[in-house]
Amino acid sequence: MRRTLQSLLHRAGIYRPVRTLYQAVFGGEGRKRRDRLTRFYSQFVSPNDLVFDIGANTGVYTEVFASLGVRVVAVEPNPKCVRIIRLNCPVSNVSIVEAAVGSTYGSGRLRMPSSASPLASMSTQWIAIAAKSKRFQDMSWDEELTVPIVTIDMLIQKYGTPKFIKIDIEGYEENALRGLSIQPELLSFEFNTEDIDTAVRCVNTPPVSSDSRFNYVIEEPSELKLQPWVSKAEIEQCLSMLRDSETYGDVFVRRP
Repeated sequence: MRRTLQSLLHRAGIYRPVRTLYQAVFGGEGRKRRDRLTRFYSQFVSPNDLVFDIGANTGVYTEVFASLGVRVVAVEPNPKCVRIIRLNCPVSNVSIVEAAVGSTYGSGRLRMPSSASPLASMSTQWIAIAAKSKRFQDMSWDEELTVPIVTIDMLIQKYGTPKFIKIDIEGYEENALRGLSIQPELLSFEFNTEDIDTAVRCVNTPPVSSDSRFNYVIEEPSELKLQPWVSKAEIEQCLSMLRDSETYGDVFVRRP
């Protein structure tokens, strides 16, 4: 049975990422990681809430959200990643949308490094910046795929208004926010310190209101950096202090 499954995964071209994901989630360290993420996100969502996981990648966060009893819309344009999500999250409270998310409906080019699917991006600007960073010095975005693009407003029209929207799409976060007209109760978007200006623009992108409250995490979420949450001007200052530090994180935005 195990050899048959391995053969099927090899033929689908996803054996290595599935094996890596399995070890990351169900190995000793993987279980600790999953527990950390579950504890962290449990402070924001409750059973039956609706969550959009935009840039779901291989579905690690989707699975964490689903384990908390929320309804999850997992949005991912990379077909290899989508296959893995389908394998790992075959549950009734997960809906999968195989598309990129941007400011307008249409199609676009997804560029992918063959060795590291989590770094696929629609942003040529982000790829150019990342290629100069020590963190990504061995990466080469040498694969390209035309993918459909939907907006967050389209997702809301189909699935309903989410309590929480998580956006992690490698430098394309600003574009995704421009396709959203209603600020949710909670929103997060990834930032890379090599491109901190994009993060600052996201903070100032409608529909984020000027009196929202902000927080952030460094690298994978385990605890918020700020207590209490701060103003827009203060989060901009925090982000500016991280400039060129060659790391990443997420900004969290709470609706006033």
